[in-house]
Formats: sequence, C-alpha cells, structure tokens
Amino acid sequence: MPELEVRPVTNPTHTDSGKELRFAEHRSDFARVAAVRDSGGVYLDFDVFALRDVRPLRETGFAAIVGREVTDQINSGIFMTRHHSTLISAWAAEMHRDYDGCWVTHSNLALTRIAERLVAAPREVLIMERHALGPGGWGNDDYDRLWGVHDDVPSALAGVNPGDPLPPDASPPPQWAIDWSRTYLLHAFMPYRAHYTVKGFDYISPRYVLER
Repeated sequence: MPELEVRPVTNPTHTDSGKELRFAEHRSDFARVAAVRDSGGVYLDFDVFALRDVRPLRETGFAAIVGREVTDQINSGIFMTRHHSTLISAWAAEMHRDYDGCWVTHSNLALTRIAERLVAAPREVLIMERHALGPGGWGNDDYDRLWGVHDDVPSALAGVNPGDPLPPDASPPPQWAIDWSRTYLLHAFMPYRAHYTVKGFDYISPRYVLER
C-alpha cells in the first residue's frame, strides 16, 4: 500500500510503577496510547467500521476528538488526536497511576475524566455524542439488532447480476432498519466475544450487509 509505514512498538508488561498488566487488552491500551501520543492520528479498534468520512472531524481545529458510548463513558476504542496533545499526553501519564487491574479504570474512566476536565479549554477536546462513534452496546439485544439476519423483505441483491449497479430503493424502510446517518465510525461489538450466537450470522461481508 503506497505510503503505508509499519512502526513496531514494544508490548508493555508493567506500568511505570511496576504493576503487572494482567490482560492482553490492557497491554494494548497502554501501547496504543503511547503510539498515538508520539505520532498523532486516528485510533480504531479492529471491530470499528467507517461509515462516513472523518475528514470534517479532523479539520474542526480541535486537538483531540473522542466520543461517548452506551455507558456515557468516553470510548477508548476510537479517538483522534494531534501528537502530544494535552489530552493524549495526560492520558499516557495518568493511566500508569490509575491502573488497578480492573477492566476500564485506566482506559475509559481515565479518558472520560481527562476529556471532561479539558473540554472547557478552547479547541482542546471535542466530545461527540454517542451515536457519532459508539451507537451500539454489548448486550444480547444489541447483538441481535446489529447483526441479525432479516428475511421479511427481498434481498437488495435480488435480480442484480455481478457488476451491475445497485437499483434505487424508494420503498419505506422496514422497522428493523437502522438509520446510520448520525454515525461516522461504528464500534460494532462482536457477539462471539460474549459467547453469544446471533441466528444466521457468521461473519460480515458486503453480501451479508446487502442481503440482510
């Protein structure tokens, strides 16, 4: 891929004070924050899907942009920042102090506290409402709503041959349809992580999206 640069990082095992990082996810939390602090940019978890261009957000003039999730905490799986911004620098430092082995003390909770502390400062932090970056949740109903297969309407691929453009659809959307117009980045929590099975769903693909 042109202009793609891979930068290896050292996977941390302990905080600065010597506390062991218990889980791989926690080591990832520390590694991502340190990397983005030094380089700047957009961080996305692997289960995040881009639905809209984020260029308008990047060009707002804010040094950092974050968004809330269903718990009202700031979602640490999606964030944008300039390198060494006040927010990312504070988070990189304070997460070492805050780490207690619990799931989100050093990540979501620390990020929420710092973002809410800085949001009043001009152009430091923009906190997006939940639907912008993290509209879903991780309950079984959330999994069914996001990933469930629907056969009560014709497939959008019905009668479409490979290479054909998709036909316009002027029909009213079914009740189960989700309006994603408020969403830039979709943090799509995967049911397998909760050992939950969504009937008819195996994996995401363009065909799956269009046929549902």
